[in-house]
Amino acid sequence: MPLGATWTRVKNVCQQNGLLILSVLAVVVGCLLGFFLRSKHLSEQEVKYFQFPGELLMRMLKMLILPLVVSRYERIDFFFPPEGYAACLEDCLLE
Repeated sequence: MPLGATWTRVKNVCQQNGLLILSVLAVVVGCLLGFFLRSKHLSEQEVKYFQFPGELLMRMLKMLILPLVVSRYERIDFFFPPEGYAACLEDCLLE
């Protein structure tokens, strides 16, 4: 296979799966950085510098998940009669 065709195929795969490739790369880099920094003895202030972006991410995820949960319960309330509501709510909580 010629080098030009291989390069074109690699470029097409990167364009089609760019977000997936970057996500996996970010996880690998984060793990390597975590393992490397664990061996260093960082001060409490330096540890807080690394915790801050993660804390922001977790708060953003909580802000996204809460409306999804509330809307799911509202949808259940709308579609199901009151006598079947408790059973359906138990099913949703056990999922």
